[in-house]
Amino acid sequence: MKCMIIVNMIIMQIFLESYSRFSNNSEYLFYIGFIASMSEWYFDIEMEDVESMLKKATYLDPESLLYKWGYCCILNQRAEVNTETKYFLSRQILENDMLMKNIMSLLILMNCGMSLSLSIVNKIPLRN
Repeated sequence: MKCMIIVNMIIMQIFLESYSRFSNNSEYLFYIGFIASMSEWYFDIEMEDVESMLKKATYLDPESLLYKWGYCCILNQRAEVNTETKYFLSRQILENDMLMKNIMSLLILMNCGMSLSLSIVNKIPLRN
């Protein structure tokens, strides 16, 4: 238990230092917001902070389909909310980026309740 407390303190320190350093970097804001959306309590932030990160990432790079998708899907996780927008952005990402195609395929499978074994995941190519 003591080890977990120490690890948590280190992660918090890294988060606080990285956020102060990269808070104007759209890529950082998107990925930390995405991660924090699943465990905002772990970073000692609120969902409003996650929303702010994702909004800012989209503002800094308004052409990024990934950031738009994340903002739309993460903040509106209920199936009936923004369904057409989520589908449209997902299709655009899948059609335009092979790495994202693989990542999105995994997310779709996980969201459908399918469990993937590590052996299956390791067989998925990450490059064209």
